[in-house]
Amino acid sequence: MAVYCDTGARARKTAEVMVAMGFTRIDLIGVMRRYHEAE
Repeated sequence: MAVYCDTGARARKTAEVMVAMGFTRIDLIGVMRRYHEAE
């Protein structure tokens, strides 16, 4: 049971990190595009 809870928490943490990285990547691409268009 403890292992199951630990695995669930770890999976949720990983999912949150992936989502955060995804949003950061999208924002970075948007900034790069805007910077490229500005030149």
